[in-house]
Parts: sequence; C-alpha cells; structure tokens
Amino acid sequence: MIDETPDKPHASETHFLMTEDLGRMMETPFGRERVVMKGMYWAYLEWFELRGFDRKALARHCYEKHPELEISVALPWLLHTIYLHREQQNLPNPSFLIAAELPRGMESF
Repeated sequence: MIDETPDKPHASETHFLMTEDLGRMMETPFGRERVVMKGMYWAYLEWFELRGFDRKALARHCYEKHPELEISVALPWLLHTIYLHREQQNLPNPSFLIAAELPRGMESF
C-alpha cells in the first residue's frame, strides 16, 4: 500500500498499516523526496517529532553517514538503531512499538 499523503502525522493508522510500506513526500537536505518505509517507522518518526526532533536533521544524518544508500533504506535503518539504543539505555520508547515487531538482521547504523 502506498500512501501519498503529505508528511503530516497519521494518528489513525492501524496495526495493519504499521507493517505496510507507505510512501510519503519528505523534506530532506536535497529538497522534497518520496520516502517509502513501513508504517511503524513513520509512526516512530512522528513520535520523535512530537518530542522536538527534526525530521530533516535525521535525513541529513543518513546522507552524511551513508551517502551510498537511498533515504528509503537509510532512514528506517537509523530509526531501528535509535530504537535499540534507547532500549539498551532504558530511555522511553513509544508503547505502540515493541522490539519484537522490528525487523531482525539490521546492524547498527
């Protein structure tokens, strides 16, 4: 499923959508780009934004750390790594997302 909705929060996404690929336009250091990620990563990104994190800064970090990767690959990888780091440090993570739902086999960003 591809969701072409602009990059606004989607508070009504269901659990089904958490595992579906969603494409959204996102502001990056190179302008607006279409980014495709699982719904769980969009929800996690929105959770961070509600706490003051800057989406564009996360995208910039992806480009700086792994310029060879497309943003649709690098951003979920970064978000996955952040989640695991926060778990290890006993920092808050959203209650709607548990580690068991995250894909396995991703190395640290």
